[in-house]
This record gives sequence, C-alpha cells and structure tokens, in this order.
Amino acid sequence: MDKGAILSTIEEYNRYHSPEAIAELEELSGGHLKVRFRGPFCESCGVSEWFEDLAVELRRRGIAASVEGAKEAGDGSFLVSFAIGGGDR
Repeated sequence: MDKGAILSTIEEYNRYHSPEAIAELEELSGGHLKVRFRGPFCESCGVSEWFEDLAVELRRRGIAASVEGAKEAGDGSFLVSFAIGGGDR
C-alpha cells in the first residue's frame, strides 16, 4: 500500500474539512488503516459521514477503502478502522 498516497489524501481531506474534522494517520498495516478524527463534527448530519468522506477521497485516488468501524475515544476523538486494498496505486 502506498503510504505516501494515503498521507496525501489525508492532507487534502484536512484542507477541505478542517476545522470541523481533522484526520490523523494512526496505523497502516496490511489491508487496514486506522485514522483518528478530531474536531467538533457536525452531529446533525451524522458523525459517520465525516469518516465516509475520507473513504470516498481514498477511492478517488485508486485506493479501495471502506469504513470497518469507529470507536469514540475518551478525549472526544474517534478512532476509525478502514479496510483498504488494491487499486491502481
């Protein structure tokens, strides 16, 4: 998996979603990606949509990605797991 492409995608995501949502790479191993999301989030539109937006951005770059699950951390952030794979990168 191309870590550079993932980091670049997260950077672009933050450019358009910050300060409402800020994504930070936590872990990349095998076919899994963990990203921490921080911010006030727009809860009226559903917090999960912020996570799905990153999966959409990854797919636009040729990285197959889907949200596997999300867990709220004690500090108000969310740790989100993505299944990733293939694509043309």
